[in-house]
Amino acid sequence: MTATLGAREARLREEIAARLSPRRASHCEGVAALAEALCRRFGEAPEAGRIAGLGHDIARELDGEDLRLLAASDGRPCDEDEIGEPVLLHGRAGAVLLGRIGITDPAVLEAVRDHITGRPGMGTLSCIVYVADYLEPGRRFLDESARLSALRGSLAEMVRFTVRDVMAYLGSRGKRVAGVSRAVEEWAEQGAGGR
Repeated sequence: MTATLGAREARLREEIAARLSPRRASHCEGVAALAEALCRRFGEAPEAGRIAGLGHDIARELDGEDLRLLAASDGRPCDEDEIGEPVLLHGRAGAVLLGRIGITDPAVLEAVRDHITGRPGMGTLSCIVYVADYLEPGRRFLDESARLSALRGSLAEMVRFTVRDVMAYLGSRGKRVAGVSRAVEEWAEQGAGGR
């Protein structure tokens, strides 16, 4: 790892400690470890997986107005789902925050932006962080045998498992499923992630 990346990771860890509760910071560590391992398995840069995993939820505990303001600074309009559920903006807002502390790798920023709902056509690192966020060992809502079974599959199978399980969970709670999640499900059915 370069000295610059090491300094940026140290700064990221400081930001996480300042911005997130210990529980959420622990989740970020779990996602980072799993994303790093999956990057090794699927031929991506492990450091990129670790940084994206660490930073994926950096904006998660901001209120709706702060999320809207930060996300708007990326130059993209908010869609209907993001307006209705501002928490869906925390990936976009997080990517902005990471850029402000000097993390500029486009694949890392894309992975942070995409981790909430996924996105059809997302790159390998985005797929990895998307599934690592859901499948990390600290997630108590997921049956351990289902989690381990999903992790034995291909990256495409992990994406399919994740999007289907998230949609089933939201449906069982009577919550609205973001339109992009439905598009990710269709994309996943066609072999998302490819590995």
